[in-house]
Amino acid sequence: MSEGIAAPPEEDRSKPVLNALAAALLMLLSGWMVAADFAHKGDLLFQTSASMGMVFLYLGFLSVAVVITSALPKRMVIGADLLLLGRFSFGFPLNLWMDHSAAARILSVALLGFALVYFVYSLRRVPFVAMRRWFSFRHSLTALMVGALLVVVSVPVVFLGFGCGARDLMGNYVEFTPRGVGLVEKVFVKDGRRVHLVGMMHIGDGSFYRDVTGRMAAVPENGGKRLVLTEGVSDREKIIPADFANGKAYARWAKLLGLESQKSLRTGHAEGTVVQPELPADSHVTWQNADIDVSDLDQGHRELLVKLLDVIGSGDPAKLLIADMGSVTGEQFEDLLRNGLIGARNAVLMARFDEMAADFAEVYIPWGAAHLPDVEHRLLARGYSVDSEVTRPVVEFWN
Repeated sequence: MSEGIAAPPEEDRSKPVLNALAAALLMLLSGWMVAADFAHKGDLLFQTSASMGMVFLYLGFLSVAVVITSALPKRMVIGADLLLLGRFSFGFPLNLWMDHSAAARILSVALLGFALVYFVYSLRRVPFVAMRRWFSFRHSLTALMVGALLVVVSVPVVFLGFGCGARDLMGNYVEFTPRGVGLVEKVFVKDGRRVHLVGMMHIGDGSFYRDVTGRMAAVPENGGKRLVLTEGVSDREKIIPADFANGKAYARWAKLLGLESQKSLRTGHAEGTVVQPELPADSHVTWQNADIDVSDLDQGHRELLVKLLDVIGSGDPAKLLIADMGSVTGEQFEDLLRNGLIGARNAVLMARFDEMAADFAEVYIPWGAAHLPDVEHRLLARGYSVDSEVTRPVVEFWN
């Protein structure tokens, strides 16, 4: 044997067995997560599988165990925690350069591979790597400090990861940065007509809504007339839960987050999802609701929407996390969003645009950011081109 390399000492065989069991369970759970990730046919933002939650729970317990006993190597547990954090954040930082679902699947496979390496390590197939003794104050203190650091780091990582996922969903009409959230307004032109696509959110800083309302209500600089096609589904059959119809649900979430809920762009009064189908015209601005009636959605979409609003309307994050949605799948949620709440409503919006826009030199479409990539595609197909864009903060973290 070469000088300076000692053979591994004799040790309690329960330590390798403990690590082998920990590694084997991690392989099973991460394998379950990989299978669930690849079985999901749509966007992983809508995945409802419990596999990732089980892996998260397991690694949480294992991290606590590493603080207590030095028989479990912290390098292995910390490595697994970092990979799971990336997967939980939809592939961050890989999703900065690729689709977030693909990035998430890559990291789930990486975690499975890491679990296999840990299992090989536990079987002592890595030469001259001895298991640590059962207890070590230095080990426990280091593990505790690293664990606390991971918790702190996880907050911006999860935020940025979800931001990248939302960016893929909402196109480039929303921007997530360490400073906060910004919404994009794009201006399109054709034959002298200017169309403003204004990204909106139901909850944000009050200054954002006041700025948007003020600009749309102002007299047009060119002296022409402006059309504002507003968002807000009508509900002639009273299908939507009352707290969303009167705006109380959004107000509860806004208060919880220290923000304001969006007011009516026309009147400035509190409102929820439901508005009157027709709004009166001003001398220089015509306000026109261009949204769908809930009863015009497919029956399946209506039923799922009501179920979803009942859960969200509680205004309680804990209830939202443990809510029982029955047999509803992630694919059904994605179908509701893309084809019901976005596709069907955008079709009504553009039909109203085609009907009215010719009489106006300027058109504003202040709709939720998730609607606007599709609306932009429809405008481009009608011969419009992008003229300019600006990003305005809707939530500022450090304000």
